[in-house]
Order: sequence, then structure tokens, then C-alpha cells
Amino acid sequence: MRGTNTRFARLLAVGLVGAALMAIAGCVELTPTVAPTRSVAPAASIAPVQEITEALATNTPAPTTAALASPVAEPTMPPSSAEEFVDATVIEVVDGDTIRVAVGDEPYVVRYIGINAPEGDSLDERLSQIAAEATAKNTELVAGQLVRLEKDVSDTDASGRLLRYVWVGDWMVNSELVRQGYAAAATYEPDVKHQALFTELQQQAKAAGLGIWSSTSQAVTSQAVAMVNANLRSGPGTYYEIVGGVEAGDPLEVVARNEAGDWYQLADGVWIFAELVGDPPGSLPVADITTAQ
Repeated sequence: MRGTNTRFARLLAVGLVGAALMAIAGCVELTPTVAPTRSVAPAASIAPVQEITEALATNTPAPTTAALASPVAEPTMPPSSAEEFVDATVIEVVDGDTIRVAVGDEPYVVRYIGINAPEGDSLDERLSQIAAEATAKNTELVAGQLVRLEKDVSDTDASGRLLRYVWVGDWMVNSELVRQGYAAAATYEPDVKHQALFTELQQQAKAAGLGIWSSTSQAVTSQAVAMVNANLRSGPGTYYEIVGGVEAGDPLEVVARNEAGDWYQLADGVWIFAELVGDPPGSLPVADITTAQ
């Protein structure tokens, strides 16, 4: 009986303790434990593409390496040389190295620089024929054409003719006449811009025996060329009277020499100082000086 009472007392005590705890729980509000949260910064606004591009352009630091070189420009005619070219229309072909042109409404006679074609009044029949052929070729090249006139140093010659290189499109008439043997290269100081070209083309024409350089022409005429503008005299010496003159590049018909060989006699009997003659014949008879004019 005693043991039963003891167990009952223990159960009663436990019950009272549980009731007390429940009462306390009802009076106190328990706050649930919440896991801490990570704060999130407000989302940044997105800049428009243009603003981004401008910002990059502004804020990008300058490169530390050397900048790339600019592309090489196409070669152009210097402004100063552009003034040396004038457009003109050919209205007449005078001969193998002379034309008449119109620049606007103004007519001019133009003498080709750096070359010389045979004259039609040559005493030699073959040279007269080549002169006619040169005139025909010049006519073929430029008659009625719009041409470009290129100035060198001099503007006109003593006769008032314009001194010019004449271009049709991208090729030069002066050089074409020399290349085909219709004219000889002639040095007219100070107008020598294209003289190296003319000399080279003349050598090619000679090698090919074209025009004035054909074997027939040279055999008949003992072809020679005046190297500079020169006086012609009545005899072999400067004390003889001046009876005429030749221009640089003029073909000469050398037929004889004086005994010293320092003067040449031409086919019409006049004389020229030998050092002023290019490509003289290799062998010449000595002229009878008593026939000097």
C-alpha cells in the first residue's frame, strides 16, 4: 500500500511541473529564429548604347605604341606643274614639228620642243620625201584633236611660236615622231625636261633604221644633225660672212670638210663649225676652199 502511494505522489509532481511550464509558455511569446539575409544593392540602371560608346571614346587611354602610318596617297601632279598644261584644239598641221592650235578663241603656232623633223624644201629628194611623211604622220596623230600643251622653261621662240610638248591622251606626240624616225632628237636649252627620253627613242629608231635613219637616207645624205643653234658661213672660218643659220636638231647634208677638218661644208655650199655637228659622216673629201663664197 505504501509503494502505491509513493508512485502516485511522483506522477502528481510531474503533472504539476508540466502544467506550470505550459502556463509559462502561454504567457511568453516566443520569437522564431530567422536566418540572416544578405542585403542586395539596388539594381544599376543600364546606360544606352550611345552613352557607352561615347564613354569608351572619352575614357579609353591613348595607346602607348606608335600610331599606324596613314595610307600612301596616290601620286598627283604638283599644283605648280598643273599650270604648265593648257588644253587646245589643233586647227592645222604645218609640218612634221609645227601645228596651229586654238586656245579658247585665240590662235597660236606651236613648235614641238626637243625634236626636229626634216624640212620640205631640203635639197635631198629622200629627205624631202621623209619631210612629207613626217607631216602626214603628224596630221594623223593630231589633226582636229583636243591636245594638252606642256610648257617647259621657255614660252616662245624667236619667231613667236609657242614652245611646247604636245600630248594626246596619255602619250606625247613629240616622242612618237622620234620613235618612228620621222624626227630627230634636238637639244634646245633650257627646255630639256624630256630630252633623255627623246635621245633613247632616237637610238632605238637608228638601230631599227626607221625614217631619217634608214640606210637609204643616210647613204644619200651623209646624215648629220646640228647639236645647237648655229651660224652658217660663206667659208670655213669665223672671218667669213654669216649667210644663214640652223636650229638645234636640224638634219644637215654634210658633203665635205676643210683640210684641218674643223669645218664642214653642206650641200648648198655653206659652212658650219664641225664641233656643232652631231653624227657627222666618217669620211669626207676635202673641199676646194677657192670656191668659198
